[in-house]
Amino acid sequence: MKGILVFNAKNDIVFIWADSAFRNHVNSQALESGLIQATDLHKPINLDAAVQIFSSIINSQNFMVAHTKNPYASIKLENGLIFVIKRFHGQVHMVVNGDGKESEEFLDRKLYVLQQLIFFFYGPVVEEIKPRQIAEREKRWKFISSLLLTWSKLYRSEQCFRVEAVERLRVTQDLNFKALELLEQALTKIRSSGDRHVHHALLLVKSKLLALFSSRNAFELQSSDILLITLMIQDLFPTKDTLEDLLSISVRHRTSSLTDSPTTDYRGEKAKGSTDEGDDEDSGSLDEEYYSVDSIDEDRPHDPEHRAGQQVDRSPNEGFSTPRASFEIPEDFKAEKAESSGSKQSSPESIGSSERLELFQKSVFLQAPNCRTLPHYLHCLEIAPGLVLVVVSEVTRGRLAIILCQILHTLNMFLTESAGSKDQSHGRYRLEVMEGNLKKITDAIRKLKGQGERLARDIHNRWDKVKQQGLLTWLEQAKLEELPVGLESCLDDLRVCLLDLFRRLYLNGPHMTDETHGQLVSALWRLQIHFQNKLLDYRDFLVVKAQRNITMTSYIEDYPGLVHFIYIDRTSNTLVAPSLSLLNKDDKMDATNMIKEKIWQMVDWVQSKLTQGYVSMSKREGDFTYSYFLWFEDVSGSPLVIQQPFQPYKVNIPPGVIAGNFYKEMIKTCFPNFVPRSVHCYEVMTVHVGLVPTDLVLKHCRKLAASLWEASGDINTALSLL
Repeated sequence: MKGILVFNAKNDIVFIWADSAFRNHVNSQALESGLIQATDLHKPINLDAAVQIFSSIINSQNFMVAHTKNPYASIKLENGLIFVIKRFHGQVHMVVNGDGKESEEFLDRKLYVLQQLIFFFYGPVVEEIKPRQIAEREKRWKFISSLLLTWSKLYRSEQCFRVEAVERLRVTQDLNFKALELLEQALTKIRSSGDRHVHHALLLVKSKLLALFSSRNAFELQSSDILLITLMIQDLFPTKDTLEDLLSISVRHRTSSLTDSPTTDYRGEKAKGSTDEGDDEDSGSLDEEYYSVDSIDEDRPHDPEHRAGQQVDRSPNEGFSTPRASFEIPEDFKAEKAESSGSKQSSPESIGSSERLELFQKSVFLQAPNCRTLPHYLHCLEIAPGLVLVVVSEVTRGRLAIILCQILHTLNMFLTESAGSKDQSHGRYRLEVMEGNLKKITDAIRKLKGQGERLARDIHNRWDKVKQQGLLTWLEQAKLEELPVGLESCLDDLRVCLLDLFRRLYLNGPHMTDETHGQLVSALWRLQIHFQNKLLDYRDFLVVKAQRNITMTSYIEDYPGLVHFIYIDRTSNTLVAPSLSLLNKDDKMDATNMIKEKIWQMVDWVQSKLTQGYVSMSKREGDFTYSYFLWFEDVSGSPLVIQQPFQPYKVNIPPGVIAGNFYKEMIKTCFPNFVPRSVHCYEVMTVHVGLVPTDLVLKHCRKLAASLWEASGDINTALSLL
């Protein structure tokens, strides 16, 4: 029994996801309380009834926040139900589990992922998770629900999502250079099509990064955003290719090449919409899930709002083939692409099971050094099953969002900070900075067509009311002074007005003209053919590498007794680890599967201890010995001694980067006076056979960290792991 609910400040439900067991449980409770009729027992959850059922928990949570500043983190009931509750930007997020298969730590992390997904797609306007139109609400709820299900599956199967670090494919230097060259060409071609704000291009092979190219003046693409983009790509472009499938296809191609035509088909049978009976429990029983208020089909939401991108009308049996001609597109192909890449919108019902989404475009909000939600536009193009090109463009007037976010952050501080934490020493300075930023906003929107002048005047009038209510006086008063009711109301009105402006600029309305969009889509289709010409010969190799990126066999001779390791550079948030792909899914007692479960247990144990302040640990359990070391270095590679003990209570996020950079906060705690990027952080986790002595385990960790560091190109010096 699983479910997720999000409540706003008025205790209304703005998002809900529930499986059939949770839906039946809530409906049974509602029927006993007389909130619904017997005929509604097997229908989707009635939102008004759900509000009544959970109102006692939400009201109690609000009371604890208002009077004790110490709200509930979780609630465990005698019947095994677990409620994990968190507050994000005035909303209460609650996740429920009753089958005992999800730990409290996992549920806590799931809520953080949900929060980041909302920020990723809607920026600071978190209310957009529940639009007024029911049809649009259903699409968005399906979209977020599908992403959460995909994340749960990846968290249980991929090391990069388990430890939240980017895993890059280890390929030859020639292939890496070819991929970077293609990405640079992609940015050049898209700029020539009219989008001059394109900054980044990525090539993803399943959940791993093949190459990333950024323009010269672009900000650095954060690891958390790369992981969220990867999550979205895995949900949009699912592929079921396995090593066994690729081997069987390769054999069929060899035997049929003597009689078939020279072109080579690169699409496996599982890429045509078939399902895999070997999926784990999270991806199973999806026909029993509930996503929205009204009657919605209860299939897995793999065609949500984001399926409303561009799609090519291919015949069901048509596969990807290597074109024999050069990169000159025939006129009939141009006409076909132009027809299919117009303003047509694909709905969940319009995409058949044998059709594949190939082009998807959506606005997102990425993290920049001075803005957490900088508006961008993603263009995701499938080159072949498992191989996807992602192009990242900054939205026009995107720099205005930096100022808007700074003002909204300041307003949230005024509205949420307690009187005891208020700093009155810089009250006039904070007021002058905010007034200057508001003037920049009003001057900019006056130049916009339509209602720009009215919006600027509205913001100016609301700011005058804030000043008339005595904001400066309150900022300079004693710390024990609470925010006056009138001033609080005016500040909230100004916040709502700025959020509405943010919505108008970046969430509603087109980001480019129809002509520019048409030219851009045409350029993307040309890039698809170009990339297919250059990379489809490597497609099977890349898919195999995505499942067998690094093998443990290359380390056995130098590290006797070593079963597995995970090495993470937390400065760049990249990991190196042997692959854990299972070759035989039918064998539930497969040794690789057993080792995989042991590794997941190790990661969970390490992260639990890390939140308690431990940075070096080792334990022997059963037939295995688990070890973990975290250390710091300066820019020259010399070990750094921690200046102050790590205080985990100051970092209220789980280890990783999606919910926030846990390790950056750790560096701030351990090195209070550090200069950004002057302190580097590294992790290494190892699993050894239990008979290996402790001193040899430590020796292996030192040697392994040094060799991987040397392979990365950094300076190699002695390591101090303890």
